[in-house]
Amino acid sequence: MQLDFTIADRLSLMCFCGCLFAFTGMAQDVMRVERIRVVPEDVPILNIHVDEENIKWVANTQTLYKVDAKDHATEVPVSGGEMSLLQLPGGNHDIRWNKESMARILGNARVRTAAYDFHQKILWIGTDGYGVFKLKVDPDLRLVEQLHIDNSKLRSDFINSIYIAKSGKVWIATEDGAVSVEKDQWIHHQRFFNILRIRGRGKELWAIGDDLIWIIDAKDNWTPIALNRREIEAEIHDIAVDPEGRVWIASNIMTSYRIDSDRYQRFGPGQYFTSQFVNYVAVDDDATIWVGTKDKGLYIIEKESTITVTTTMEKYLDCNGTAQDAAFSVRAIGGKPPYQFVWAHGATGERLLGLGPGMYHLTVTDTEGSSKTAIVEIANPF
Repeated sequence: MQLDFTIADRLSLMCFCGCLFAFTGMAQDVMRVERIRVVPEDVPILNIHVDEENIKWVANTQTLYKVDAKDHATEVPVSGGEMSLLQLPGGNHDIRWNKESMARILGNARVRTAAYDFHQKILWIGTDGYGVFKLKVDPDLRLVEQLHIDNSKLRSDFINSIYIAKSGKVWIATEDGAVSVEKDQWIHHQRFFNILRIRGRGKELWAIGDDLIWIIDAKDNWTPIALNRREIEAEIHDIAVDPEGRVWIASNIMTSYRIDSDRYQRFGPGQYFTSQFVNYVAVDDDATIWVGTKDKGLYIIEKESTITVTTTMEKYLDCNGTAQDAAFSVRAIGGKPPYQFVWAHGATGERLLGLGPGMYHLTVTDTEGSSKTAIVEIANPF
């Protein structure tokens, strides 16, 4: 088995395990598309969440996966009577609850989206026609209140998505505009628009609805973006914004758009992106775009200049934890070869022998001087 991880991530290598890891180089506008096969390709993706450690949590209609990198994923068990928040669109934490308890609270309401407010310790559930449910989840599920058009400032009970900003402000996207909630103050935005998604990146928010895109500034002003419709095919399903300012637009193709230069880049069948049914888009800390689809599983779009280093275990660590017998070799692609492989303990080259438990720091440098480091930890099994 091979694993994959990004810059300065740590990976414990126990007995009977191998590894593969990857990290990125300097940014270029040339991008590549890759279909990710570590999750089932024929099962619809429902949610993708990137956590603070840059690990991707990918949920499909069957189960939940922890994706360390593009070549390794671990199925995360969720019992038949349980559900994880990460299995719902917008889910931002692995909070779990009993399905029967949730059903007793929600009744006939069908869940469209959910998110957890770490400030107030509240789980927000958006439904299809029953408004919003606010719940406490520790230790057991408890209804705090149900908000709908008859008892709140909601103008629609059909909730498309819920986004909770780092400040604690809650954004609710509905079929009749959006609502922001902060300290019990409700503000309406863009009435009569069917707002589908609200996303955050830095101090700005981005929203889509009725095939339009808005930037929301720190004062909650909504500014529409003038898009070249020839660069987008059919309805806009989702958006995300990467650390370099690209807006990623999912329609029947994927399109990146740089507002500062008014430049587009399209990704369709000619670039190996062959799905027309995107469910969810997320961006990780390395500016890699993760795209979940209804019909083709999971894709990534990443920089072509990304340096990828694969590490293959040639001999696994003895399970008694005392033998110095682990060995692995490395191979790099991307960037500008040839490469230099330098290990912090003084070794060089693409093959290490006689390794025991410990930390192994690697620096890979290409001919243009781009250097990236990674840390491999071989842990004592005991």
